[in-house]
Amino acid sequence: MDMSYCRGWAAAILLILLVLTLFGTFSAGAEEMYERTGTAKVLDGVEPFELDYDSGNMGLHALASCLKATGTVSGYYTLVGFSRSAFKFVYDSTEAYEPLRDLYPVDVLSQAARNSGHPDCHWEMNKSIDVVKSLIKGEIDSGRPVIAPFLKDDAYRGFFIIVGYDYDRHLFYLQGALGPDSAYVSVPIPEYWDGPTASPEGWARNPVFLLGEAVEELDRRGARERKSVRMGMRLFRGGALEYGTHPGEGRYMAVPGPHGAAYGLPAYDVLSWDVENAPILSESEGGQAVNFGFLWRVDSQVGQLWHDRFHGAKYVRGISRFLRFEQRMLLGEITENYEKTAVDARTLRRMFWNPVPDTLANADDVITYIEDEGAIVYWVGQVESFAPDLASRGLETHDTPWGPVVVLDSPSKRLRAKLLVKSIASRERNSLYVMRDIAEHIGRLAPDALRQKDETGESQEGGGE
Repeated sequence: MDMSYCRGWAAAILLILLVLTLFGTFSAGAEEMYERTGTAKVLDGVEPFELDYDSGNMGLHALASCLKATGTVSGYYTLVGFSRSAFKFVYDSTEAYEPLRDLYPVDVLSQAARNSGHPDCHWEMNKSIDVVKSLIKGEIDSGRPVIAPFLKDDAYRGFFIIVGYDYDRHLFYLQGALGPDSAYVSVPIPEYWDGPTASPEGWARNPVFLLGEAVEELDRRGARERKSVRMGMRLFRGGALEYGTHPGEGRYMAVPGPHGAAYGLPAYDVLSWDVENAPILSESEGGQAVNFGFLWRVDSQVGQLWHDRFHGAKYVRGISRFLRFEQRMLLGEITENYEKTAVDARTLRRMFWNPVPDTLANADDVITYIEDEGAIVYWVGQVESFAPDLASRGLETHDTPWGPVVVLDSPSKRLRAKLLVKSIASRERNSLYVMRDIAEHIGRLAPDALRQKDETGESQEGGGE
């Protein structure tokens, strides 16, 4: 008898048994994770939310998921407008902790939820865990999910949705930005946690965002849009901003908070000075060190501007249904400004952090890419193996917390960056003037006109999407 043949069958059978055993163990673990006791309460149908740019936007995506689960329809770019994110720009010249800065200078979650029909929405913070559990129970029992930051170690930008509880087993059930097919996960209820809120405290203990009861019927005649534009005018004018600190930021930040920042038009003056004068490289004991704090804040804050104006353009375009034809032409000017600002912000951001594609095959391809792009800082972490060849051709790499970079600074590139900032600021100033001209006209159409269809065939009734 061929023993090798028998041994092959035996090995195959053992492999099958092992797979079945592992599958059974995994299945049992999954059933245990989602098993609910008699006192558990879990809301069905709360969808995962999209991975997006930084914490303010992640919070709005989480809110959109919560509103949909409670029967309120407010698309994402509508929430960008209702939250006032469509009109804000904050620039902090220190190494700001992003989850705080991205929620200022307005409480984006409260503004968005309030304008979507939840007038009693609010942050609860610095309460004991027993009080927080009681608050969450009240919301979940009433069919409303709860938003909270930093309840899970692998949270992206912090925010999760609490969709249920099982206090007998000491568990919260969460939904998060975990992909389109994600299921709920359970986590042990912590004794306490810390997280960012748009409040004078800035960073609070056990913070939760509660929706509260919704109004039965929303005013869909443009009043909410008119208020958002009025607030937008204030945010565009801008000023100085102080906000709280993250208690652990001293571990990774040279200049801990509380932070001072500029917002609105004054923020562009600070940004303009930075992009023209802030050093990229400075002398250190080991040679030249990268001024990573500067690169980080330009990447994150100019990236936030790109995101807010990109989605804000869609929100502003939607306001046209609440205006007469001649005023729509003015509103189109703001939309055009927003779209151009998004393009310029993206260009400016890439000047100071341009990732070299990992599809490039050799050092020659990398050099060609760098010569064509005209940026100041190139991240070469994806093609790090080419670093010796680059160095031999005069392209020295420098270490950063995000990986190696090549720095090709020059006065002409700095001037280009400054001109991009000035171009953006000029369009923002122009948008402010247009807002002032149209703000009081938004939603002043006769009720019959609001119910009619405009020349595009789209209904003018409704304030959402």
